[in-house]
Amino acid sequence: MAVPVDLHDDGDRQAASLVPPAAAAAPRLSLHRLVTRDPRERVLVHPLIWTDRQLAVLDCRVRPRGDADDDNGGDAAAPESGGGGERARKRRRAADELAPLLRRRLRCRLGWDLLRDTVRMLLESVSSAVAMDPGQEAHLRYARRPRVAVPYCRVSFGGVGFACFDADMAARHRRAYTPWKWRRTTPEEEKEEEGGKGGGADCPADTGLLFPLLVALVIALAQQERLDAAAQARGPPPSGFTVRILFAGRDTATPFNVVSARVRPAFLDKLDFPTREPAPDSGLDVEYWQVPAKPYKTLAHRLARRLEAGAVP
Repeated sequence: MAVPVDLHDDGDRQAASLVPPAAAAAPRLSLHRLVTRDPRERVLVHPLIWTDRQLAVLDCRVRPRGDADDDNGGDAAAPESGGGGERARKRRRAADELAPLLRRRLRCRLGWDLLRDTVRMLLESVSSAVAMDPGQEAHLRYARRPRVAVPYCRVSFGGVGFACFDADMAARHRRAYTPWKWRRTTPEEEKEEEGGKGGGADCPADTGLLFPLLVALVIALAQQERLDAAAQARGPPPSGFTVRILFAGRDTATPFNVVSARVRPAFLDKLDFPTREPAPDSGLDVEYWQVPAKPYKTLAHRLARRLEAGAVP
């Protein structure tokens, strides 16, 4: 929510932050006070040009967790090595049939259409109820009013829902939307990227640059879940909302990336009521996982397990 008017040219943009390190010891300021305290800062900008500074203002942290197999002790073949039973035999048979197709398809990085089709095939091999609803929009709200929409494809399987996100399209829109002086790369670096690294429409999204936009989508999805829960008004309000986002990886070794977060109401209150002082411990931790392609026979189970796991509260 803050983009500097004059970015420094020393390349140390990652370390810059609107909120100083000593802010934790200082009195907590409302979001409105934070975004108006410095007149040189441009605040409440489109999520396409969010940077790490917006994450600092909102007290958001993205925590890379490595490969999705790490939480299984590195045993990627665990889902396949289970016992017998008709269901287990069917799943092993489906995995054997999918492996050659995945081996051919994942030689190249997945585009948006292939990403959705591959995700559908993988999930259908482990679940009988897979639904995909493209063309959805998550509205990021400020002061309880929708400000901007972020497109995504809603996917559900076995009672688990997540957002499938076109990161490449977002990266292209970011390049078109962001003025040169606000970009992390210089015009010369951008030309080199487009000329020598397969740029243009097929250029893979820089995951680091997309993290702020992904966090914005996490917030927008959590805000929508909160509205839906309030409309149903069944029982006490939820203690938090689990949001999951899947998007294509930058290389063929890790074709799927998963972002997940447990968003608490105290964090959402900062955006819904920006003039209020935030509650203690009202930050947001977002976890980022990479799902390796190999072994292909267990990819469906590993991807489903990562999506089902959600995020640590």
